[in-house]
Amino acid sequence: MQRLDRDTVVDAVLSTITLEVPTLAAMPAEVVAGPLRSAVAGNLEMLLALLAEDRSYRPDEALAIGERCADLAVWGLRVEDVVAWFSVGTPVLWDHLARTSYPHELEPLLDACNRLLSIAGLIYDVAVAMAQQLPDALEDEAASRLLATSATAADPDARAAAERLGVDLDRARRPFVVRPAAGRPREHAALARRLRRAGAIAITRPGAIVGLAERPFEPHAVGADALVALGEPGDLGDLESRWNALADLAATAHLLGHRGTVAEPALLFERMLLAAPSIAATMALPIERLRTASRGEADLRSAARALVEANLNRQAAAAALGVHPSTLRYRAGRISAVTGLDLQRVHARCVVALGLKAAELERHRTAPPPPPREPPYPANVAADVAARVDRDALAAAIAAGYREHYPSFAALPDSDVALLPGVREGIDELLAILCDPRPQAELEFGRADERILEHLALGVTPEDTLRAAGLAGTMIWEALLAETTAQDRVVLPMVAGRLFRYASAITRAAKEAPRSAQPMPTSGSQELIDALTAAVSDPRRVHAAARNLGLDGDQPLRPVAATGHGVASGSQLASAFRTGGWPAAERGGQVIAVVPADLPLGQLPPSLLAAVGDGMPLDRLHDEVATTRSLLRIADQQGDRGLVVATDRSFELLIDANPALAAALRARVVGRLDSPAGRRGPDLVATLRAYLAADLDRQATARALHLHPNSLDHRLRRIAELTELSYTRIEDLLLLAGGVVADALGHRA
Repeated sequence: MQRLDRDTVVDAVLSTITLEVPTLAAMPAEVVAGPLRSAVAGNLEMLLALLAEDRSYRPDEALAIGERCADLAVWGLRVEDVVAWFSVGTPVLWDHLARTSYPHELEPLLDACNRLLSIAGLIYDVAVAMAQQLPDALEDEAASRLLATSATAADPDARAAAERLGVDLDRARRPFVVRPAAGRPREHAALARRLRRAGAIAITRPGAIVGLAERPFEPHAVGADALVALGEPGDLGDLESRWNALADLAATAHLLGHRGTVAEPALLFERMLLAAPSIAATMALPIERLRTASRGEADLRSAARALVEANLNRQAAAAALGVHPSTLRYRAGRISAVTGLDLQRVHARCVVALGLKAAELERHRTAPPPPPREPPYPANVAADVAARVDRDALAAAIAAGYREHYPSFAALPDSDVALLPGVREGIDELLAILCDPRPQAELEFGRADERILEHLALGVTPEDTLRAAGLAGTMIWEALLAETTAQDRVVLPMVAGRLFRYASAITRAAKEAPRSAQPMPTSGSQELIDALTAAVSDPRRVHAAARNLGLDGDQPLRPVAATGHGVASGSQLASAFRTGGWPAAERGGQVIAVVPADLPLGQLPPSLLAAVGDGMPLDRLHDEVATTRSLLRIADQQGDRGLVVATDRSFELLIDANPALAAALRARVVGRLDSPAGRRGPDLVATLRAYLAADLDRQATARALHLHPNSLDHRLRRIAELTELSYTRIEDLLLLAGGVVADALGHRA
């Protein structure tokens, strides 16, 4: 340890944690170089002292680390960030220790691994100490937080905070999120100070500033390259939700290369597409067909984009492409033939426009950098050592250690029966990872979250679960060491590196696990459908239910949601699926079934309605079931019959998938028509709905509404005035059609 270059290790830990822990990445450069570096160095010295003295940590040492971490709370450091900090930093320390050691020092080094593996208990105690040591007041940051949550003149604390910041509590404010310029996320603390001096209530967050402002910012206040997402004035009761929505808007605008200020409700459809990637992929299918069909002929995607950007004005689109109008007319016909969409219809225009948006968003996504190369892993040595471990005896010893050291484990009735199978499975899983010849970057470090949920479901506390993870890692490592030869130990530091990363995965899972878990059901077809329709996806529960039914977990499956409409009852439909050998059950007035992806469904009775999802592996089937159920509800509402797939109602599915954005879309269109100004006179919402249903055909709309065409024209002009939207611009048409769909689907603010 004397040879260890402390500064190099501190730099490596800083580099790693500021990449992997967003809160630390967002800290100002001067904080990273100052207080954060000092905290990392102090924590490192304490850990090295524990290793050198071969002892456990004292309560005062955990308290000292907690105090160092609490000093960083003004920059947004949270208790959960400390857990992530230690989880990703400890493997870095181990790697440097292993590289610095000589061959004859391997024995004590490998023994020291146990001390580092017991870090899980230290992490929890540090987190508790930090929570106890948080400062009572954090100056301007604390004042801003107070005003953001209790900005009323009647509150004396709020008045004092307002005086410190020079804020007038009687003035209305709009929520905002500022995203600093790309490449400079650590400057956001200085930016927050500038915004406060400009009269805003500003709070530092990882990678952004959130707050309240009286008016839009001047460009010089935020910087020319910064991005500001500005909310609409109104009720500020649920500020966190408003800020989350604005952060989503800022992230979307950043992806598309926007700068300056974007105000709600901008980029509604782009945000919907990003929030629902599976539906976005469905919407992009027509554009993908155009790409495939363009091989050997003109680029049909470019023609579709030019037509949309020119609002279907063929002369303008032809000029933009540099082709003759008759050539463009031919390409427009090819677009309709390839996609099956008639661009004279409003719905088809919306689908093509959204498909182009989905393809553009996908183009803007950047691929992650390739993982660094690593030396060959000694999988054969690890496998030889693991084969000599008595796994049953080790599982019994670990379970006994749980009962001896942790009260909530000791309180379990019949604890051997409850614990041993899961402990043995965890040992097998970890040893399989240690023996896997693949590079570390290709590995998934176990089903750590499932192991944590098992313990929580039994009634074990999260704290004991976290500590038990450290004990199990230590005992497994000791069992491996006991079976090694001197020749084996030369390569064991690389094996230990994987063990640390597995322990980090367990630690993170314990931090993120819910505080309670429900036991899994245990019966047949109902069990699988229950798992697939649960509010929260639980892959372990889905796989267990599928195994009980004898389903092949590797076989792609697709969900079907059906309703009989008087032709057959729900129980009859479910029974028909089960008779065919596939699980089905009735849920909420719908029959949910799971069938092979390649199973022909045959000709359904004309009054029957069935929504069919895409083929998916078991791990992704839960979300596809939810989409398929939404598709059935939407199709039923629209009066569809027979088989319906996602491409039939992709526009409606996209809007329905994000209720908050759908409510904003409805407010943007229907909300204005349903305002006091819009309610004076005829029903403008019904008029707009009929006009869109008639594909903007005035004569057909007038006949449907029993109106004179001149009366219809008056209503259409009134709609355009109130919404400030044009029927001839496709971007505006998207908003009009989307607002009507959101209203029909029942989305309200």
